[in-house]
Amino acid sequence: MPDLQGKAIETLGVREQYRDQYWLKRDPIYHDRLLWRAQSFRHMVHLLPKQSILELGCGQGLWTRQLVRVSRGENPITSVSFCPDGTRPDQLPEAVEFLSVTSLPSALAGRCFDFVIATDLLDQRNCAWFLQHVYELLKPGQVIFYESNPWNVVLKLRQ
Repeated sequence: MPDLQGKAIETLGVREQYRDQYWLKRDPIYHDRLLWRAQSFRHMVHLLPKQSILELGCGQGLWTRQLVRVSRGENPITSVSFCPDGTRPDQLPEAVEFLSVTSLPSALAGRCFDFVIATDLLDQRNCAWFLQHVYELLKPGQVIFYESNPWNVVLKLRQ
C-alpha cells in the first residue's frame, strides 16, 4: 500500500504543477477566473465566518489568495501542496496554514474541515484512493472539486 500511496501523491503533485503552469502561461484571465471560482464557492456552500476550508493541491497559492479575498479573512484556510519541493508559496497570506505532504492523512491526521476544495486533481489513477482520504477529512460538510472537461468542444477543436 505505501507504494500505491507514493504514486498517488506523486500524481497529485504533477497535476498540481501542470495546472499552475497552465494558468500562468496559457490562461490570460486566470486571475479573474479564480476570483469568480472563489466567489462561486462562497455562494454555493453559503460560507459563514469561522467555517474551515481545506484546499488540496494549492500549488503556488493562486486560488488560495482569491479564497482569502472573498472570505475577507474570516475563515480558517489550510492549504496543502503535494509538490515535492515543499516550500510555502510566495505571497500566500500569513493567516493561511500551509502544509506540504508526502502522504495522507500525514499532518492532517485527526483533523476535520467544514469544506474541502480542489481543482484539477482527480484522474483515473488516483480518484478512488484520493476521495476516500478526502471523506475522512470532512466534517458533515461539502466537497467541491473543479475539474477540467476533456470533452470541451473548444478544446477538441484546438487539438
